[in-house]
Amino acid sequence: MGATQIKFTSTAPDKEVRQRLYNSYLRQGFTELMVAIVAKDTPTALGLIEKGEGLNVKNNVGMTALMLASLQTYHLMEWVFSNPKPNFIESTVEALIRKQVPINERDATGFTALGYAKARAHRGVIELLERNGAIE
Repeated sequence: MGATQIKFTSTAPDKEVRQRLYNSYLRQGFTELMVAIVAKDTPTALGLIEKGEGLNVKNNVGMTALMLASLQTYHLMEWVFSNPKPNFIESTVEALIRKQVPINERDATGFTALGYAKARAHRGVIELLERNGAIE
């Protein structure tokens, strides 16, 4: 992997499969921060945010780290098998907002972070974004 060791919450059977998954994200223009967000590796994501790494970069379809974080959701299998902390999504979005990332950027499809949060019906993220001036 890259300079950061991302901890995927997936149950990929071995290191080689995880490496291929990581490489596929990089080919799509994902930064280390974006991969950490999608992998739901909150400690790594928060550390990268604190360092200011990859905050305003867009991937190949124009998505930012804030959009990807707003798009994340909880899945039943995650609750059953990995017991995620209830606020991992909100804490990532909040950390990005504190770093003053552009909150109303649009991706190639015209969606904003708020649009993604609403599509997932994620009330906590919607409230955070709206309190900070987000538009759909």
